[in-house]
Amino acid sequence: MRGIKSARAEVIQQLENKGHLKRDKGKAGATQILDHPLKSDQIPHIVPIQVVGRVAAGYPILAIQDDLGEFCVEASLARGECFALQICGDSMMDAGINDGDFLIVRTQETALNGEVVIALLDDEATRKTFYRRSSHIELKPENEAYQRMKVSPEQSFKILGKVIAIKKTVEVKPNAANGRCK
Repeated sequence: MRGIKSARAEVIQQLENKGHLKRDKGKAGATQILDHPLKSDQIPHIVPIQVVGRVAAGYPILAIQDDLGEFCVEASLARGECFALQICGDSMMDAGINDGDFLIVRTQETALNGEVVIALLDDEATRKTFYRRSSHIELKPENEAYQRMKVSPEQSFKILGKVIAIKKTVEVKPNAANGRCK
Protein backbone atom coordinates (compact mmCIF):
# COMPACT_ATOMS: atom_id res chain seq x y z
CA MET A 1 0.00 0.00 0.00
CA ARG A 2 2.89 2.33 0.75
CA GLY A 3 4.13 2.09 -2.88
CA ILE A 4 0.77 3.16 -4.32
CA LYS A 5 0.62 6.24 -2.08
CA SER A 6 4.13 7.33 -3.03
CA ALA A 7 3.39 6.79 -6.74
CA ARG A 8 0.18 8.85 -6.40
CA ALA A 9 2.08 11.60 -4.58
CA GLU A 10 4.68 11.61 -7.37
CA VAL A 11 1.99 12.01 -10.05
CA ILE A 12 0.34 14.83 -8.09
CA GLN A 13 3.73 16.54 -7.72
CA GLN A 14 4.35 16.26 -11.48
CA LEU A 15 0.93 17.76 -12.26
CA GLU A 16 1.62 20.60 -9.83
CA ASN A 17 5.06 21.23 -11.37
CA LYS A 18 3.49 21.46 -14.83
CA GLY A 19 0.88 23.95 -13.62
CA HIS A 20 -2.15 21.67 -14.03
CA LEU A 21 -2.83 21.33 -10.31
CA LYS A 22 -2.59 23.54 -7.21
CA ARG A 23 -2.34 22.12 -3.70
CA ASP A 24 -3.22 23.95 -0.52
CA LYS A 25 -0.17 23.15 1.60
CA GLY A 26 -2.07 23.79 4.85
CA LYS A 27 -4.84 21.24 4.20
CA ALA A 28 -4.29 17.54 3.57
CA GLY A 29 -5.77 16.42 0.26
CA ALA A 30 -6.92 19.91 -0.75
CA THR A 31 -6.18 20.26 -4.45
CA GLN A 32 -7.53 22.45 -7.23
CA ILE A 33 -7.39 21.53 -10.93
CA LEU A 34 -6.30 24.53 -12.91
CA ASP A 35 -7.83 25.26 -16.31
CA HIS A 36 -5.18 26.62 -18.65
CA PRO A 37 -6.65 27.38 -22.06
CA LEU A 38 -4.14 27.36 -24.87
CA LYS A 39 -2.81 30.72 -25.95
CA SER A 40 -3.77 31.66 -29.50
CA ASP A 41 -0.17 31.21 -30.67
CA GLN A 42 -0.21 27.62 -29.33
CA ILE A 43 -3.23 26.52 -31.37
CA PRO A 44 -2.13 25.08 -34.70
CA HIS A 45 -3.82 26.59 -37.76
CA ILE A 46 -5.20 23.83 -39.94
CA VAL A 47 -6.33 23.85 -43.55
CA PRO A 48 -8.25 21.33 -45.64
CA ILE A 49 -6.40 19.48 -48.42
CA GLN A 50 -8.55 18.11 -51.24
CA VAL A 51 -7.88 14.51 -52.31
CA VAL A 52 -8.24 14.89 -56.09
CA GLY A 53 -7.68 11.30 -57.20
CA ARG A 54 -5.23 8.42 -57.34
CA VAL A 55 -1.74 8.20 -58.78
CA ALA A 56 0.32 5.21 -59.79
CA ALA A 57 3.33 4.07 -57.87
CA GLY A 58 4.23 1.47 -60.44
CA TYR A 59 3.26 1.71 -64.06
CA PRO A 60 1.62 5.02 -65.03
CA ILE A 61 -2.18 5.09 -64.99
CA LEU A 62 -4.60 7.29 -66.87
CA ALA A 63 -4.79 10.64 -65.08
CA ILE A 64 -8.41 11.10 -64.07
CA GLN A 65 -9.39 13.66 -61.47
CA ASP A 66 -11.79 12.16 -58.94
CA ASP A 67 -12.95 13.95 -55.79
CA LEU A 68 -12.16 11.56 -52.92
CA GLY A 69 -12.86 14.01 -50.09
CA GLU A 70 -10.41 15.90 -47.92
CA PHE A 71 -8.36 15.82 -44.75
CA CYS A 72 -6.82 18.55 -42.63
CA VAL A 73 -3.16 19.36 -42.10
CA GLU A 74 -1.26 22.11 -40.31
CA ALA A 75 -1.03 25.25 -42.43
CA SER A 76 2.75 25.35 -41.95
CA LEU A 77 3.00 22.11 -43.94
CA ALA A 78 0.67 23.11 -46.77
CA ARG A 79 2.34 26.29 -47.95
CA GLY A 80 1.29 27.32 -51.42
CA GLU A 81 -1.32 25.58 -53.54
CA CYS A 82 -1.58 21.95 -52.43
CA PHE A 83 -3.63 18.88 -53.17
CA ALA A 84 -3.54 15.22 -52.18
CA LEU A 85 -3.48 11.96 -54.13
CA GLN A 86 -3.90 8.37 -53.02
CA ILE A 87 -1.12 5.96 -54.03
CA CYS A 88 -1.92 2.87 -56.09
CA GLY A 89 0.94 0.41 -56.39
CA ASP A 90 4.23 -0.54 -54.77
CA SER A 91 7.01 1.08 -56.82
CA MET A 92 7.83 3.51 -54.01
CA MET A 93 7.74 1.10 -51.07
CA ASP A 94 11.51 1.39 -50.42
CA ALA A 95 10.90 5.12 -49.79
CA GLY A 96 8.19 4.26 -47.25
CA ILE A 97 5.30 5.04 -49.61
CA ASN A 98 2.85 2.16 -49.74
CA ASP A 99 -0.29 1.27 -51.65
CA GLY A 100 -3.18 3.25 -50.14
CA ASP A 101 -1.03 6.02 -48.60
CA PHE A 102 -1.88 9.64 -49.36
CA LEU A 103 0.62 12.14 -50.74
CA ILE A 104 0.41 15.86 -50.10
CA VAL A 105 1.62 17.64 -53.23
CA ARG A 106 2.58 21.28 -53.72
CA THR A 107 1.66 22.44 -57.22
CA GLN A 108 4.80 23.39 -59.15
CA GLU A 109 6.21 22.71 -62.60
CA THR A 110 9.89 22.32 -61.69
CA ALA A 111 11.90 20.00 -59.49
CA LEU A 112 15.47 19.42 -58.40
CA ASN A 113 17.29 16.14 -58.88
CA GLY A 114 16.26 13.66 -56.20
CA GLU A 115 12.90 15.27 -55.44
CA VAL A 116 9.75 13.18 -55.51
CA VAL A 117 7.26 14.43 -58.10
CA ILE A 118 3.89 13.74 -59.61
CA ALA A 119 4.57 13.65 -63.35
CA LEU A 120 2.28 13.53 -66.34
CA LEU A 121 3.54 11.46 -69.28
CA ASP A 122 1.16 11.96 -72.21
CA ASP A 123 -2.17 11.40 -70.39
CA GLU A 124 -0.81 9.14 -67.66
CA ALA A 125 0.24 10.18 -64.16
CA THR A 126 2.92 8.59 -62.02
CA ARG A 127 4.81 9.30 -58.82
CA LYS A 128 8.60 8.91 -59.04
CA THR A 129 11.93 10.42 -58.01
CA PHE A 130 12.97 13.03 -60.59
CA TYR A 131 16.41 13.33 -62.25
CA ARG A 132 17.31 15.67 -65.12
CA ARG A 133 20.08 14.14 -67.25
CA SER A 134 21.93 15.81 -70.14
CA SER A 135 19.89 14.10 -72.87
CA HIS A 136 16.68 13.07 -71.07
CA ILE A 137 14.67 13.05 -67.87
CA GLU A 138 14.78 9.98 -65.68
CA LEU A 139 12.00 8.93 -63.33
CA LYS A 140 13.22 6.47 -60.73
CA PRO A 141 10.98 4.10 -58.77
CA GLU A 142 12.01 3.24 -55.21
CA ASN A 143 11.55 -0.51 -55.65
CA GLU A 144 14.12 -2.66 -57.47
CA ALA A 145 11.34 -4.68 -59.12
CA TYR A 146 10.59 -1.69 -61.39
CA GLN A 147 12.66 -0.16 -64.20
CA ARG A 148 13.69 3.47 -64.34
CA MET A 149 11.65 5.44 -66.86
CA LYS A 150 13.57 7.36 -69.50
CA VAL A 151 11.66 10.38 -70.85
CA SER A 152 12.98 11.64 -74.17
CA PRO A 153 12.66 15.31 -75.23
CA GLU A 154 10.09 14.23 -77.85
CA GLN A 155 7.71 12.82 -75.23
CA SER A 156 4.95 14.89 -73.65
CA PHE A 157 6.11 15.43 -70.05
CA LYS A 158 4.99 17.78 -67.30
CA ILE A 159 5.65 18.00 -63.57
CA LEU A 160 2.35 18.57 -61.79
CA GLY A 161 3.85 19.01 -58.36
CA LYS A 162 6.37 18.07 -55.73
CA VAL A 163 5.50 15.63 -52.94
CA ILE A 164 5.94 17.43 -49.62
CA ALA A 165 4.46 14.89 -47.18
CA ILE A 166 3.04 11.40 -46.81
CA LYS A 167 -0.10 10.69 -44.80
CA LYS A 168 -0.03 7.05 -43.71
CA THR A 169 -3.48 6.89 -42.17
CA VAL A 170 -6.22 9.43 -42.60
CA GLU A 171 -9.93 9.65 -42.46
CA VAL A 172 -11.04 11.13 -45.75
CA LYS A 173 -14.18 13.17 -45.15
CA PRO A 174 -16.84 13.44 -47.82
CA ASN A 175 -17.56 16.85 -49.28
CA ALA A 176 -20.41 18.14 -47.22
CA ALA A 177 -20.93 21.39 -45.35
CA ASN A 178 -20.58 19.63 -42.00
CA GLY A 179 -17.56 17.57 -43.14
CA ARG A 180 -15.29 20.53 -43.91
CA CYS A 181 -12.77 21.64 -41.33
CA LYS A 182 -12.81 25.26 -40.28
